[in-house]
Amino acid sequence: MHADFDAGKDLTRDALFLGIGRQHDHNRYMKSVKVIFDEDGLKTISPPEKDKDHIRENILELRKTLHRFAYQHKTVKKLEQHMIDILMLFNKHATVTGTNKRRMSIAEAALEVDLVAYPKLTDMLVETRLLEAEEEGLKEACQLYQKTFIQRKLMRNVLIWWLPPAEEVAQRLPTTQQFLREMWELYDQSGPSRPSKDFARDEVRCVDAKLHCGMKQVDPIKKIVFHDKQGQPRLFEDHDANPLRQKFFVLWSPPDELEQTDVPQRLSMAAMGVASTYTTEPETTPVSPLRRKSRSGDLEASPPPSTPKVRLRQKRQLQVESSYPVNTEIFERKPA
Repeated sequence: MHADFDAGKDLTRDALFLGIGRQHDHNRYMKSVKVIFDEDGLKTISPPEKDKDHIRENILELRKTLHRFAYQHKTVKKLEQHMIDILMLFNKHATVTGTNKRRMSIAEAALEVDLVAYPKLTDMLVETRLLEAEEEGLKEACQLYQKTFIQRKLMRNVLIWWLPPAEEVAQRLPTTQQFLREMWELYDQSGPSRPSKDFARDEVRCVDAKLHCGMKQVDPIKKIVFHDKQGQPRLFEDHDANPLRQKFFVLWSPPDELEQTDVPQRLSMAAMGVASTYTTEPETTPVSPLRRKSRSGDLEASPPPSTPKVRLRQKRQLQVESSYPVNTEIFERKPA
């Protein structure tokens, strides 16, 4: 494996416009790499070992930073969900001309990769027809586009939860669908099953963001073949590598009549309740018998304790935020 040169240029460009002070000298990188044979006898592009920290900070960690601040930011996640709804409405009525002058929906043109219709599927096609709002069939899609993208009336944050690292919890971390199921169970237990004004539960979305250096839980540095001053291949295992971090976004556009009711806060409390069940538990570890010196200088084994002592792991704080403030202290559990 080698660092992607084009991806590095894209990351540097995005960092510049976002005001993130990271610099990667691509010309210097290309002058310093060599083509050598790896342990399997295959040719690979190899950077010098002295560039390991530079690649870590200015390519791999920069990628993770950009995903957190831009590519998978909460506002981006909201706009993505709104665009899905808009395109679903748009697809019902909007058509493009394909091969043999066949009228096709945008979904058909995309899935069939029609040679005539597919190149027409651009941002400009969708944006122009939504802004002009001249077609009666697209009225609902145009209104939703105006509300969300133009007026910026976006979804609210029922919950944003930083999941703990997988190695810190005993049980398997939930999927987005499992999280929603558990949230609705707690929601139904917290009050009446039907509020004063009903709402569609499928409008509450849970989407995730995975923040890593490009290979999820695997450290990319371990896969790069470096070379030393003699040109010999070297592999590194970086113990300073940050693990994969994951976030859940529970998003909802509440109807106006529900904004001032207890429904949004009940939803937020239910989501926090689910998140709190995936915190670190105390582990019970038997303590080794102590050995002390007798007056003669010999070591004596002191009697083992009657009950094993409890060694507490440091509990990770519940990292959440919400548009509907809830006292998170009610979810803090005391060790048994």
